[in-house]
Amino acid sequence: MEQIIKLLPEHICNQIAAGEVIQRPASVVKELVENSIDAGATAVEVYIKQAGKTLIQVMDNGKGMSLLDTRMAFERHATSKISNVDDLFALHTKGFRGEALASVASISHVTLKTKRAEDEVGTLVVNEGGSVKSQEPVVCKDGTSFEVKNLFYNVPARRNFLKSDAIEFGHIEEEFLRIALIHEEISMSLFHNDQAVYQLPSANRRKRIVDIFGKSMNDKLVPIEEATDIVKIKGFIGKPEFARKTRGQQYFFVNNRYFRDSYFHNAVTSAFDNLIPDKTFPAYFIHLEIDPSRIDVNVHPTKTEIKFEHHREIYSILKSAVKQALGKFNIFPTLDFEKETAFDLPYEMKHQQAIEPQIKVNPEYNPFRSAPANGGMGKTKADSDYANKSLQSFGFGKTQVEPDAWKNFYQIEEETGNSVQGKLIELEDTGAVLDLSNVFVHQQLVIVPVQQQLWVVHLARANERVVFDQLFETFLVKNVPAQRLLFPMEIGISAKEAMIWAENEKTISRLGFEWDIQKDVLELLSVPALLSADEIPVTVEAVKDKLADDHFEKSELAHILIEAIAVSSSRTKKWSIASAQSLLELWYGSKDKLQAPNGNRIVKAWNPPDLLK
Repeated sequence: MEQIIKLLPEHICNQIAAGEVIQRPASVVKELVENSIDAGATAVEVYIKQAGKTLIQVMDNGKGMSLLDTRMAFERHATSKISNVDDLFALHTKGFRGEALASVASISHVTLKTKRAEDEVGTLVVNEGGSVKSQEPVVCKDGTSFEVKNLFYNVPARRNFLKSDAIEFGHIEEEFLRIALIHEEISMSLFHNDQAVYQLPSANRRKRIVDIFGKSMNDKLVPIEEATDIVKIKGFIGKPEFARKTRGQQYFFVNNRYFRDSYFHNAVTSAFDNLIPDKTFPAYFIHLEIDPSRIDVNVHPTKTEIKFEHHREIYSILKSAVKQALGKFNIFPTLDFEKETAFDLPYEMKHQQAIEPQIKVNPEYNPFRSAPANGGMGKTKADSDYANKSLQSFGFGKTQVEPDAWKNFYQIEEETGNSVQGKLIELEDTGAVLDLSNVFVHQQLVIVPVQQQLWVVHLARANERVVFDQLFETFLVKNVPAQRLLFPMEIGISAKEAMIWAENEKTISRLGFEWDIQKDVLELLSVPALLSADEIPVTVEAVKDKLADDHFEKSELAHILIEAIAVSSSRTKKWSIASAQSLLELWYGSKDKLQAPNGNRIVKAWNPPDLLK
């Protein structure tokens, strides 16, 4: 009988493994940099070209490899990290599966240069598609250098599914940062297309975070620390006021290994309850130290999913530690125990004599009596006088019980053409005008009479609509008017933000910005003319946040940035009656006066007779 089950060739096994381990260029960077760290390197340099599609090179000053090790390194399940099954439960290294180099070599062209400190010369190995083409001595520095070229050259389907260079490099950068954040003792550099993106010297953990995310990050961090028999927690969390609408600064590490865990993420975010707005995300850089025998990292080839033996207990400890850190650094609201314990009475009541409250009981009240002579529902005439008018409209509190009262009570009034939006449209069609001579301003709200109605207008949202419309109409035909700053304004910027800012230079310049970037400082020379001095930092931070979110099309960039400028420049304004009147005139002339650019409602209308019911 013919045999149908066969043993796969080695190169096919390697390509199958590569499908799990090497998903994109970022996976190669992760594996090679982790190998450098396991080799005891104190300096790691990563060079990328065309987002890793053309070249990925990782150089380190680690202990290097011997002649024999260079050949064994490309074999499947060949590793120096573990030797028996017990080592899986006492891991202190990044790698242990022995699949990465074999997988990388099977789908690319790899050049390896390595030398140990005790050797006079190093070794050069060229591996193409999993096959060693040459091996020879070479003069090189101590350490190891991997060059990976033509990734996925023999897997065209995988190569065709790669995203744009910007997206693929974003993944490379994220993998680089996950390692750099936990290994602050190692100097690390990242270059893309011969341009330095990160050059991080060895430092402490707080300094490493600041070096990556910019100087402004230093004032946003709150240290967190907790030690128990189950877990030791160290790291930093962001202050609530700096929570962002986009993810990107949430990092968990366990035993110096990055991992993702939605359960622990919930522990952190729940500790911020009532401190941050909905749909915003606090920053955190949290390091867990746990006995390796109490976790399992061998869940997935990427090693970012980890099982914890005491996950419930860690959840509680983590949540408590975050709350303690927020309270310790006065982030939570506190009680003033020095304050007078007396009640804060309204001014008009401070000089009134206190009257002891009395309870009035009607001994004749019978809830089962249908229609007593002295009034409906068993109430006396005195009680009836206190009946609420709004209840009377539904049949309660009257001298005679009406059978239809209960039906009216449960009747639901459906919205008709007389809804708020309908009334507003009707007023527009009839050419109604605002009565600006008699307006009332309270913080961000203004009440203005319009014919027989009272309109409550949200001033910040109305200003967003006006600014957005003006900027967008101008942007379509010419550059937005700019004002030259008397003295340049300096704002902290990370290397990633600087790179994204430069990539979108044309659009940002047309919006009225002129700048110069020096290392981690954005030096503003000109800004949109509509911005005041106080609004500039807030607006620039809003623009940076929008640029950091790569989930939008290039064609939408101008619309998104103009909306960010409109929103940020409106939230800090203080309103007087005169400024509110001027804004209302501009807003009422807008084509879409009912909604702000982000869809929030601007106005609500009431009929005064309805308020008196």
